[in-house]
Amino acid sequence: MSNSYQRASSQRKLFYFGAIVALFVVTFFVRGIVALPGAEVKNQATPELAVKTIGLWSIQKQSDRLELNEMSQGEVELTGSAIRLLLTGSRGLAICGLWMSAQEKQIRQEWNELDLTVKSITKLQPHFVTPWLFQSWNLSYNVSVEMDRLTDMYYYIARGISLLAEGESINRNNPDMRYTIGFYYQNKFTVSDKVTTLRCLFQLSCMTKEDRDYRALLKGGEVDPAAFKKFCERYPQFVRRLRETAIRIGKDSKGKDLPLYYLVKTPKEVVDFLRENEDVPNRYRVDDPRALEDRLKQFPVLPSYYLGAEQELNPERPIGDGEASAIRAAKSWFHYANEVIPPPNPEPAESDLNYQDPERKRRLPKQPGLIIFRQGPQRAQSYIAEQLAKEGWFDSEPWIVDLRRDANDRWFEDDVEIKPTGNSREAWENAYELWASHGRANGLNLDDAKLLDYRRRAEAYARQRGFPVESGEFPNPRPDELNDPTLRDSIEATRKLRIYKHNLSVTNYEFFLYQAEAEKDPDMIAARKMLYEADRERRNNHVSSCLALYREALGIQWYYGLWGKMKLSPWQKILMKFTRYRNARDTFVQEIYEQQMNYLYQYRDVNKLQMRMVPLWLFDQFRLAGDASRVSPAFFALGDQILYAKIFPSLGTIEPIWPGGPFDGDDPDGNSWIPDHVKNRVRTSLGILKPEKQEEPKK
Repeated sequence: MSNSYQRASSQRKLFYFGAIVALFVVTFFVRGIVALPGAEVKNQATPELAVKTIGLWSIQKQSDRLELNEMSQGEVELTGSAIRLLLTGSRGLAICGLWMSAQEKQIRQEWNELDLTVKSITKLQPHFVTPWLFQSWNLSYNVSVEMDRLTDMYYYIARGISLLAEGESINRNNPDMRYTIGFYYQNKFTVSDKVTTLRCLFQLSCMTKEDRDYRALLKGGEVDPAAFKKFCERYPQFVRRLRETAIRIGKDSKGKDLPLYYLVKTPKEVVDFLRENEDVPNRYRVDDPRALEDRLKQFPVLPSYYLGAEQELNPERPIGDGEASAIRAAKSWFHYANEVIPPPNPEPAESDLNYQDPERKRRLPKQPGLIIFRQGPQRAQSYIAEQLAKEGWFDSEPWIVDLRRDANDRWFEDDVEIKPTGNSREAWENAYELWASHGRANGLNLDDAKLLDYRRRAEAYARQRGFPVESGEFPNPRPDELNDPTLRDSIEATRKLRIYKHNLSVTNYEFFLYQAEAEKDPDMIAARKMLYEADRERRNNHVSSCLALYREALGIQWYYGLWGKMKLSPWQKILMKFTRYRNARDTFVQEIYEQQMNYLYQYRDVNKLQMRMVPLWLFDQFRLAGDASRVSPAFFALGDQILYAKIFPSLGTIEPIWPGGPFDGDDPDGNSWIPDHVKNRVRTSLGILKPEKQEEPKK
């Protein structure tokens, strides 16, 4: 017979066991596995209220509503989920160990092992955004630049972008991840020093395996002219970039620029480029080269469906030559990112830092600022137009492959004309429409009447506090001022004016709008085309045609050693026509002055002897003016001949004088064509002027 202590112990055990069972049963109801008793019966007349009641007390329903469970946050990866369940509480320790291992493998340049380690980290922390952002940036920027071969560099750029796209699919509605993918595309394929090759590799990624098969372009071991011509007609942007885009490879030991480099010079080198990059990451399946891979297995990886995806790149359709641009991929991701941020406000307004979307589909990005975040698609479109212009695609006129080529540089016996697959004029028109609509939607493009109304309403508060309306100041209003209806309205107008000016300043919106407005103009297109052709002739060492094109575009005439100006040149007319673009930023006028200096360099090289005689002629005139009163003209002329006879052999050591140009003076309105600080900046970069020494602060 048990004693009292044993009975008490047994009772406690039964009580503990009963409490465990009771708590375990309660968790079924609290977690939402089983509906709360009576909740649905109590609200049978209003079933929607029953759902709310269950959701109020159920962890499962609250998790669904707040999108905290794995199913609601994005695509579910089963392998990673299983591993996380097995690790239970030791997951943090495992992640720290893997992160340290990844850093060590990067230092030892064990790239394959690093890739596997990064995959493991992201599988263990799929809903923590930082590992995705850091490791994708690490692969695209740090690891890629360690590669010696450009193909390997391109692979790791693609790997970093694909990794982040995978993370974005798991973390639904994350604006930062979407925007960062677009930034990678835009930055790595526009700023890198290997940008020409990377763009060509990107276009190869968009081609089917049949189209980029180098064997189809060969016949008997040699390039088949007919097949190669068809390839050029199908992919003119790709071929022209390979052949005509000049690459600067640095300076020699004396500081002079080395000769420009081109990726290919012959059709055979185009075929070799295709063969060397046959295994480039691409969009198509291995077992069926004509069928597209799943979205996340494609490269370039593109966003899933969003509003307006039909007009942009998307993973459901092929990408042609005119669309195969990394900046277009960036534009798609920027559009996709703008879908999950707060909607724009046509009135100038500050961002609501406490913004909460009732549907939980929109949220504030961490960076950049919201007003800058929104202009991603428009900025990408401007980049697209600039890139097309730099590569010679200005309008609908065809590309003449062998224009002004020497006999040994020609690719085809006859002149082959290829229609463009895109041009900068259409791209700039699209950019202008995007910038204009962006300005209207975000309160950046206010008309004069609206601004006048804001200024009129803001005057009352400015007088009250004693500051100018246009100063941009905004003293914090006092409670008594907010209680006055008139002052409250004036305070609101003052706030909007300040936000308006601040947004214009941080976004540089007016420059981008004026740029698109000017660049889409037919006169601007024609003028840029002339400069492009002049620069192409300069690169091909066709000096006479180069100088003629420069003179036509810039309005230059050399006459008896003096600069003479005729009627306004195409570029002078443009500066007079688009004054807002001219005054918005120095970049535009600096580019024109650089083109003038390119011409002067060419002219100096052709006319070195005449321009070296200019200092002697000037010296002679000054000497004549000073000595004419004391020396007879006949004796002076004889001495002059003797002087020239001594100096002429050493003319090669005399530095040619720098002449002036058509943009060194003033325009018809009396304003300088080019500001002095821009001229000095260009001349300093060219080594004509020495950089000004900054004075050391006095101790």
